[in-house]
Amino acid sequence: MSDAWRPACRLALAVALAMLTILTLKFPHLFRAMLAVSLLANLPTFRRSTMRQRLILVWVAGAMGSVVEALFLDAPWLYVPSYMLLIFGTMALASRSRDAATMTLLVYGLSGSLISGKIADSAPIMGGFYRTLAVTIGIFAAAAAFYIIPLRKGYRPQLPEPVNFRSRETFFLGFVGVCCLIAGHTLVADNKVFVIMGGIPWAIQLLSASRPALMARLTGAVLGSIVAFFTLSVLSASTNNVAVYLSVICLIMGTIGYLGYRFPSFKPGCAQFAVCFMIPTGMLPGPIRNFHQVLSIIEAMWIGIILASLLYFLHQWLLSVEKIVEDSGRTQTGG
Repeated sequence: MSDAWRPACRLALAVALAMLTILTLKFPHLFRAMLAVSLLANLPTFRRSTMRQRLILVWVAGAMGSVVEALFLDAPWLYVPSYMLLIFGTMALASRSRDAATMTLLVYGLSGSLISGKIADSAPIMGGFYRTLAVTIGIFAAAAAFYIIPLRKGYRPQLPEPVNFRSRETFFLGFVGVCCLIAGHTLVADNKVFVIMGGIPWAIQLLSASRPALMARLTGAVLGSIVAFFTLSVLSASTNNVAVYLSVICLIMGTIGYLGYRFPSFKPGCAQFAVCFMIPTGMLPGPIRNFHQVLSIIEAMWIGIILASLLYFLHQWLLSVEKIVEDSGRTQTGG
């Protein structure tokens, strides 16, 4: 199996395993598992110790989120600052000598994102448990895919550089999370979770990725949204068979995985394509005819991305002003 087809097949297999597991369990957090599995199965390497760390962090963050939600969900003036502290704490915890993928993984299981459904609306603690369980299923599905289709012997990929965000940067992520929470509740209340899922991971990339990678990711985000909408349109007009739906999703993800490894410059864009494709399609148990729902999910996701981008430009502007003031102070002191 070639170097490009091996990870492509692994990604498609991981997506199929996660989707089958979630559909069998029948609880409303499919998109979280699909986001987690598409993120991890698309990484260039697999390390058991790193996966164990990620799993532990996911459950720690899930427990913190459940407590915050249980205590403050009915008190908005307390919930908003506590949610900001939650994002700040979990991002600071995950950023210590770890990669951006670990930080993004925690976002997929965090609180502040209750969705319609009996399980999610019944109790914050149980809702947090099921969200974390969905991400865990994605982790195990990705791990299983790496065992079934292992890395080629002797293959030594370039590992991602670890990130170690400063307090200022983790504070920025917490602020982005709160803004996404408020904007989502105000503009798209039924789908506010997708504002958060689009905004905070994009903010992580803004802080850690290079400009060419960001441009590739932006292109991938646009294409992923378009392909998601047209895929659901064709499937809902042609069939309501879950097996067909699963096969098409896996084929698209496998193709994206192949392109990412066949053309390394495309990989950041392919990674973002997977996110923006999975957010609207990974939530659904099968093809639906409610295009308004799909468009609302995509709209919410892009509200998060645009909001995070605007806040990032503001953040950079404040940093430049601060630097000018500091340089001016040094000049006056030296004079």
